[in-house]
Amino acid sequence: MALCTVRGDTNEQLLQRAFASSVAAHPSLRSRISPDGTELVLHPLDDGPPELVVRRAGSWDLDREMRSRLDRCGPLVRATLLRGAAEDTFILHVDHRICDGRSVVALLSAVWRTYAALGEGPMASSAHVADSYPAPIETRLGHHPEADVLAYAARRAEQAKRLPPVLLPYLGDPGVEAPEQGEIHVRTLRLTSDETTRLAGSARAAGISVQGLVAAALLIAVRRALEATDAPLSLALASPVDFRHRVTPPLAEETLVLAAASFYDIVEVSPRADVRTLGRLVYDRLRAGVERGDPEREILAVRHFFENPALLAASLVLTNLGRVADLVAPPGLELGGLRWIPVPENWSPEQGRGPLVVSAITVEGRLALEVPYSPSCFGHRQIAEVVESTRRILMSA
Repeated sequence: MALCTVRGDTNEQLLQRAFASSVAAHPSLRSRISPDGTELVLHPLDDGPPELVVRRAGSWDLDREMRSRLDRCGPLVRATLLRGAAEDTFILHVDHRICDGRSVVALLSAVWRTYAALGEGPMASSAHVADSYPAPIETRLGHHPEADVLAYAARRAEQAKRLPPVLLPYLGDPGVEAPEQGEIHVRTLRLTSDETTRLAGSARAAGISVQGLVAAALLIAVRRALEATDAPLSLALASPVDFRHRVTPPLAEETLVLAAASFYDIVEVSPRADVRTLGRLVYDRLRAGVERGDPEREILAVRHFFENPALLAASLVLTNLGRVADLVAPPGLELGGLRWIPVPENWSPEQGRGPLVVSAITVEGRLALEVPYSPSCFGHRQIAEVVESTRRILMSA
């Protein structure tokens, strides 16, 4: 999910046409996902392409829109303009199975570029209607012999057996409805510009990335939310790696496809761990894993992991878009407040435990961490305490 605020007189008709142009350019946005034998495949929608939804202030609000999930059997995108008194909000929900964070933000930006072009007069030609789906990222990877993939899967299995990861318990709030009908909530940790600058300086001084520090802070916060002992616990970290510039030819950010794969690691974390030391460990292992090609192997080996779901269990899933350029506003409008929130497809409260899912993005010089969760799994207070603990750890870095 990506969203932004809009100040000025938003032209609903222009925005609908701009959204329609983007839908025309991406056949997956005119599709639904349904089973075909043992696989899930894309099929064209029966009822025509999705259209912009406009909601007025008072009848709907941002929290309610963000908590409204996509219909699993319906369109894979929903665009909503929330009319407000002082500003509007434009939200794009896109099914994560057909996109990644970079392509969703690029889609949001493309809608506003088209809006600006339409506002300047008739476009030179009608919107191009693409009819072929982009090839999945696994078809663009370098060659890995099956023996190499199997050896990687075996190493992953051995690691999980030697260091079984601990996940946060689901302490959902009583009385919350089942996840199929439930709501998605989001907790946000947003640093000021000065705090972001100081954090980046701390990372440079330690010789690591901001991603390493953020991952370490979150891991320590998760560890402190677990057993009240000083003993280290094994925590599994899934760090998605962007493949758009790692394949030949490179993929443009506008290509709407899931072009990320996770580097999976298990680290032992003490509640008293030093955030810089742990950040260095996380950073060094991630860099070494990427150089070895482990994220590629993760994509190719995932079919073997379905036989052992424990290999997919993560204590923390942390994505990071890094610094994202400001949106270019059409004349007469001001765009701001860009946010990107990954919304997991499924919540399984019957599992009893699950991963903390976090996205990091730096916009307008401010680092923001978005934490989506289902209250049928994690409790509001539980997530709030983890987020506040993360802030304190980051500020001490």
